[in-house]
Amino acid sequence: PTPTPTPGSAVDLVIESEGFSAWVLAEDESGEVAPTDESNPTMTFGVGTRYAVENNGWDTHPFALRAADDSPLLSQSADGSYEDDDAVDWADDGGTFAFTMTDDLAADLNYYTCTVHSSMRGEAEAN
Repeated sequence: PTPTPTPGSAVDLVIESEGFSAWVLAEDESGEVAPTDESNPTMTFGVGTRYAVENNGWDTHPFALRAADDSPLLSQSADGSYEDDDAVDWADDGGTFAFTMTDDLAADLNYYTCTVHSSMRGEAEAN
């Protein structure tokens, strides 16, 4: 069995695109964010957990977490409202981005998307 991450631990994820139509979570070391065999699965992030996400298609499929009003919270292609939050500790080197899910970010979180292809979108939540 996969160990459950403790608050404050880091979880490595790998996301990939299915052409221009969907995201797939290719790897989830925690086994708790989303199923790895679904298109645009609901992703569930744990408050207090740090995530390091390798985006294998980042150059053509920039990833973003957004609020219900479509404003970017964290984004590989725009300035998200939580990118300067010290507790979130956003880092983005292109292929990989990292963030810590905070209570405030969780409260605003609604969905994830590719900022170029609107069909690449799924629900995002936190617990």
